[in-house]
Amino acid sequence: VINRPLLEALAETGRPLIVSTGAAEPDEIENARMWLDPARGRLAFLHCISSYPTPPEDAHLRMIADVRRLADGARVGYSDHTTSVTTGLAARHLGAGLLEKHLTYDTSAAGPDHAASLDPDAMREYVRLATTPIDDAERERLTDERMLGEHDKRVLPRERDVRHVSRQSLTTTGKLPAGHALTKADLTIKRPGTGLAPVTLDRVIGRTLAREIAADTPLTEDDLR
Repeated sequence: VINRPLLEALAETGRPLIVSTGAAEPDEIENARMWLDPARGRLAFLHCISSYPTPPEDAHLRMIADVRRLADGARVGYSDHTTSVTTGLAARHLGAGLLEKHLTYDTSAAGPDHAASLDPDAMREYVRLATTPIDDAERERLTDERMLGEHDKRVLPRERDVRHVSRQSLTTTGKLPAGHALTKADLTIKRPGTGLAPVTLDRVIGRTLAREIAADTPLTEDDLR
């Protein structure tokens, strides 16, 4: 959501765009919406908690409404990392127009996503509940109240580690000498987010290096004149 060069390049493809708001602050979502304004009619923002799996008390499904406000006319949905088959039903009731849910052959398999995914039988029930008309009394019976949570979108404490490792930095594509004036070809965007954020790319181009920089190094302000 903060990778402006990537978002703008994708917007130019003319294809539909789905942007996750996991581990994102409100101003970051608003910035992304402005960058993607040309794609507004084919754009969706998903409320997401970047925790795998997400405990019920951290789902904060009421934040879907705040993401709708920040999305300013773009479609809104929910990227679901809980383990419940009823979360999609609750998210739909709270305004999610599309749902992302991971499917796995084995929830105990090795890797970061399997534990937050559903096996085929559970996925079948998830889809049935999320797409079948249901009366309010039955919906309330099936809804885990712990998942409703707070209204205001923000980065949760459990997302901060993911935010740190999954964000990206402006990173050198090769070894560069001190005094070199940076060009776009000198830089790429890679994890981790320990250096200058991708949004600073246009402001960094043309600045000179204060020291020699090795290849594949996240740039910091101290590296620049």
